[in-house]
Amino acid sequence: MVSAVRRNRAAGCTFQGHPDLRQSNPSRRNRLPFAPVPNRPAPVASTRLLTDAALLAQCRRDQFRGPGPGGQKRNKTSSAVRLVHTPTGVTATATEFRSLRENKLYALRRLKLKLAVDLREPVDLPRFTPPDWFLSLRRSNGIEASHRHPLYAAVSGLLLDLLQAVGGSPAAVAVNLGVSTTAVVRWLEGEPSLWAAANGIRAGLALKPLAHRGGSCGSPRSSGTRLDP
Repeated sequence: MVSAVRRNRAAGCTFQGHPDLRQSNPSRRNRLPFAPVPNRPAPVASTRLLTDAALLAQCRRDQFRGPGPGGQKRNKTSSAVRLVHTPTGVTATATEFRSLRENKLYALRRLKLKLAVDLREPVDLPRFTPPDWFLSLRRSNGIEASHRHPLYAAVSGLLLDLLQAVGGSPAAVAVNLGVSTTAVVRWLEGEPSLWAAANGIRAGLALKPLAHRGGSCGSPRSSGTRLDP
């Protein structure tokens, strides 16, 4: 028994067998236990260039009776549409038409725009060049596409991605895309949700909100028209 105690003391332990903190290495006393890195969710793949069919394949579709004007037929049929993008939870709804087909079309457009507004994608500024699909819409110093264009949401998302990457400057966005600052502001100004998102980005960078240019928000061909949620 005595020999066992002596061996424990020689090894820096008390007779209970626990480490003797007074004799242990001081640097070890200050070490924090290793904390495992939590599992991070996998990034959601970009939806901006998906076809309508491919995007719908990622969604849950709900049909219901939409309230509001439209006559008795609209209230008796389940023509309203709600689309829920399963990977992100982003939702868009259309209820204003009697036709199920029309509501589905508008819900899909709104979903595309909401995904572009809500989800930021990284931009490697030193290596950035405008993608080919954007160049197909660039005319002189402007961007030519209406809100009905299949790439309307993709352009909107790219503008917001760049705005965040360059520190909130529409002029810097314009330089990177090879268009005028007016074209960038006009595009953002043409859709309230884009304008709000742009100013949200600037607010996060402690910048003042963008000011409306005054008067017209631009032609539908260059800036798009309002898509109410």
